[in-house]
Amino acid sequence: MQQWYRPSVIILLFAMLGPVRAEPPATIVLAMAELPGVYSVDTESDPPRLSGSIGELQNVLFDSLSDDFQLHPVAMLVPRLLRELQTHDNVCTGILFRTPERETYLYFSHPYIVIPTPQIALTEHGWNLLGRPDDLSLADLVQHPQLQGLRVADRSYGPYADAQLDAAVNPPIVVTGSSNAMRMLAGGRADFLIEYPVVIANTLGEKTDALRFVTIEHSAPFIDVAIACSRSELGAAFVAAVNERLTTLVNDPHYQALNLEVAPKQMQPGLAQLFQQKI
Repeated sequence: MQQWYRPSVIILLFAMLGPVRAEPPATIVLAMAELPGVYSVDTESDPPRLSGSIGELQNVLFDSLSDDFQLHPVAMLVPRLLRELQTHDNVCTGILFRTPERETYLYFSHPYIVIPTPQIALTEHGWNLLGRPDDLSLADLVQHPQLQGLRVADRSYGPYADAQLDAAVNPPIVVTGSSNAMRMLAGGRADFLIEYPVVIANTLGEKTDALRFVTIEHSAPFIDVAIACSRSELGAAFVAAVNERLTTLVNDPHYQALNLEVAPKQMQPGLAQLFQQKI
């Protein structure tokens, strides 16, 4: 005989079974190297949140992902960052350039941002002396007898650049801290400095417009950067989620505008063009 359950019986059955619980979100540790004003973590917010021009762009990307992931940003030095990516299955980062060696132990997403590479920042005076170049050999730069350079103490600019600075006709003025070096350049106390344009723009503000940015010969003026994750099942899932979101997010005018903010005004047209090509 067919029986019909009364509503009260069905309610009782659900009460006995308890609520249906969804899987908790997977925790992704976002390893980051802080750069004040450009890329930092706001530990005062709950939960901690990224800040700065690059941080805000990453917030837009990560906030638009599904609820399957919960991001936990942690500031650390690059050597530790690399160790964490290789020894844990839930670590990701957004600051590493893609290289064949890194692809052996990391999953990389599609590019999510385009940034200017380190440039030769010149005063107007220095730029004019050099003939107003768009790109410049470091060997030629440091051998100019009328130009005075700056370098930051305890900082390497790469083996080649370090060797050229060491051989300069006028030995560079060694300054403690990048901020001090940038302010000295803006004040006309030297003629050139090698630095990321986004760092100069963030430090000097409108005074950046008085400087000229020249690409180091044989290097690209811009480079695209991807999200990189541990080579694990979770890392692959997070990269796949990022890739899926980027297919539409890169066409968002707000997202594109945030990317432009990582470059000084004079470099933004070139960045916008490359954004359309690369991203």
